[in-house]
Amino acid sequence: MPMDKMDLWKKALSLRKELGEDTTSPIDIFALAYTIEKLSIVYYPMGNNISGVCIRGTGNNVVAINSTMTLGRQHFSMAHELYHLYFDDDESTAVCAKTIGVGSEREKQADQFASYLLMPPDALSDVIKRLKKSGSSKLSLNDVVRLEQYFSISRQAILYRLIGENELTMQEADSMRKNVIRSAVRLGYDDTLYRSTPKDK
Repeated sequence: MPMDKMDLWKKALSLRKELGEDTTSPIDIFALAYTIEKLSIVYYPMGNNISGVCIRGTGNNVVAINSTMTLGRQHFSMAHELYHLYFDDDESTAVCAKTIGVGSEREKQADQFASYLLMPPDALSDVIKRLKKSGSSKLSLNDVVRLEQYFSISRQAILYRLIGENELTMQEADSMRKNVIRSAVRLGYDDTLYRSTPKDK
């Protein structure tokens, strides 16, 4: 079934409301996930190809997040797994790939849902307008860093969304995929968002 972006945005909005959030603010996705009854969250190193797993059971559910991924990517993975937990009727277990926007139609829907859950269209649009007011009509690398910091997500996730919103071309996005940590630190941001979970945690 082809992706219905409006339906996915409505689902993301309904889950935000169900979890006690407004429709525009940045969210702490892990803090919200911890409030979900009968959900266990596991952080575990799962190699380089899997970002997360959702296992739905009859009594309890488990979401496993790949702790070797960056914190920003883990946020996106958690939102992605919540789609499988709440809205995916296909299977009891979903294993999610590392790359965003690829795979089965179901995985692409989960990625789009995650993007809407973490970056509601109105909120993203408002922040982009503010960034463009102080500069050119095109988003710069500095703007992209500010967006990923504001919404607490990975470079991969923000570029995926900005391409989808026609704010960046694929070529422009490709030029922003290198030196991710350096580009954030240069603007004075902490590098926590771009690091994996420390082993002792």
